[in-house]
Amino acid sequence: MAVRDAKLADAVARGVKSVDPSLIFFAPGQSELARAGRAHGLQIAYEVFADRNYLANGSLVPRTRPDALLHDPNEAAARMLRILREGKVRSVDGTEVNLSAETICVHGDTPGAVQFARALRVALEKEGVEIYAPRHTA
Repeated sequence: MAVRDAKLADAVARGVKSVDPSLIFFAPGQSELARAGRAHGLQIAYEVFADRNYLANGSLVPRTRPDALLHDPNEAAARMLRILREGKVRSVDGTEVNLSAETICVHGDTPGAVQFARALRVALEKEGVEIYAPRHTA
């Protein structure tokens, strides 16, 4: 909800800043959440989603739709590589969407999430992607 709702995003960013302003704030790049984090001076890690499909506006396909989830880790790896290399993903309607990626999310509540994440990691590392926790910038 905070991705789309500016007031909620601002409240979340203020809350994070009040707890620890040195925390790295995860948010999709073109979201209200990222805007709020920047406005509050937080370090942002731009987040993309390996196990979800995208709409033409860059938001995630709602889980109420049958095409919301991506189940094939190899397909997800190919998509993540394209996002990392080109900053683009193809939406479910075929539109090219610009995305910034510094961290990749796999939703833990998706059935098979652990196996999906393992296979995704292996596929990305095979392509030379270095996997590590986000780091603070100077």
